Amino acid sequence: ALINRGLTYRQAGDSAAEIADYTRVIDMPDAPVEQRAKALVNRGVARGLARETAGAIGDWRERSLISTSVDLARSATGFLRNLAQPTLRNQWPAILDAVMATLPEDRRDILFPLKLVADRLSGAPEADIDRQTPEIRDFAFEVLAAFDAPATPASRRPGA
Repeated sequence: ALINRGLTYRQAGDSAAEIADYTRVIDMPDAPVEQRAKALVNRGVARGLARETAGAIGDWRERSLISTSVDLARSATGFLRNLAQPTLRNQWPAILDAVMATLPEDRRDILFPLKLVADRLSGAPEADIDRQTPEIRDFAFEVLAAFDAPATPASRRPGA
């Protein structure tokens, strides 16, 4: 219930209340691991959207310690897509690097399309994306477009 309420607070633009609800779940000693993991991802996104990059990365690192590599790799994609915001354009490549460092090497390939996005944000030519398969190319351009779109709390995708 607290995670859902946190997402409702995100849509309403109340990041302090959103973060507080996720923190309550994280601090519950009897909370199931999957709920703690989801709360850490959502709190990390909320912190990132509030431009608290260090807190976002810290939450991701803590989340990376409590889950399997397959689940973690999927969750990483959602975490990074939610942080694709105009206000995080310059910090996003560093956030991606921090997230990739938490994944086992054999699972990092799932973030390849997002690495293309980070490279483009850092000045790599768009042709690097154009050369990819249509699925990877479309995904990368969709994420890139989020950095140019106006951000409104109601338009944010729900947490991972």
